[in-house]
Amino acid sequence: MTDCSICIVEPDEIEREILEGILAEEGKIKFYKASKELLADLSTVSPALIIMEKQFGEENGYDVCRTIKEDYSQCDTSVLFLTSVVSVDERLKGLEAGADDYLTKPYDVIEFATKMQAARNRITKKAGLRAQLNLASNTAMQAMSAQSEMGSVLQSVRAMNEANDFDSVCDGLFVALRDYGLKCTVFFNQMGEDIFMPTPGRQATPIEQEIINMVRDKERVWQREKRACFNFPYSSLLVLNMPDDEDRAGRLRDSLCLVMEAYDVRINNLNQQKELMDAQKWQSSVKEISQLLNVASNQLQGSIGQSHQTLKKLVDELFELLPRLGLEEDQEEGIHRIVDDAFAKLSKELEQTETTRAVFGKVLAKLNKM
Repeated sequence: MTDCSICIVEPDEIEREILEGILAEEGKIKFYKASKELLADLSTVSPALIIMEKQFGEENGYDVCRTIKEDYSQCDTSVLFLTSVVSVDERLKGLEAGADDYLTKPYDVIEFATKMQAARNRITKKAGLRAQLNLASNTAMQAMSAQSEMGSVLQSVRAMNEANDFDSVCDGLFVALRDYGLKCTVFFNQMGEDIFMPTPGRQATPIEQEIINMVRDKERVWQREKRACFNFPYSSLLVLNMPDDEDRAGRLRDSLCLVMEAYDVRINNLNQQKELMDAQKWQSSVKEISQLLNVASNQLQGSIGQSHQTLKKLVDELFELLPRLGLEEDQEEGIHRIVDDAFAKLSKELEQTETTRAVFGKVLAKLNKM
């Protein structure tokens, strides 16, 4: 059987010569006189086909077949029995022991060839089925892994969307990184300040920070061997232990891109919210200052008007009083001169106060416009 080794347990030398002649074109063949020799070899070789008598000496071929199928299942071999009589009971015994077929004596060359071709077909089909099973198993495992990884992505994105501060957003990102078993350092900008935060249980080294800074303006996914950096407008993620398995590494790259895109959007949102809150506080402060300045300006304007009236009344009363004081003309002139000088000075000071009030007005106008 081409590319298939055949092991034959046959104590009779003449029978061995007959079988060797019939199977001369079938590839590598090895003969054993007893089953213990065959079983000793099965720990290191895996023949595609084993041929044996159903009874040789004191050994029962069915028991040997059962041992092969149970204790040496890794061989995944087919067993054919040699016999001169095959009854229904014999076939049932062979079936229960795990045998695949019978070869009857005396050997008919055509039957033998047919049986060997059937064995060859079973071996080929079994190999194909095994390959399909392995492919299906691997596909199922990949699907389960992908489903598990996508579950981590959804859980992480949900946690980040529910977060109201930068630390909580990072905790949401670390949910996925923890499930993936990754050692990472995440970079983000918080209100103009660059932050480097490692996954829990480790510290971000200066070299990690330098690598992130050096590759942030490169491609979206930058990778060198096990190191990979995922770059987004407001954040980056440096992974230190990407898996060697390219299939899993590919799935992780896709998953981490999804997680980091959600993370980047949330970081930007928090920065905008913080800026808006600061702007609202600043606007409230400006409004309060405007109100205080307006009150002060009105009070100043009222004070200026009141001072003008009081000063004018004082001067009028003084000038009415002077003629009744019986003063000399030069004395009245002196008092007039003193009062006029004082009035001029006070008027000048009031004009300066009026200028100050005008400045208040300009400041108020600008504040209101802002």
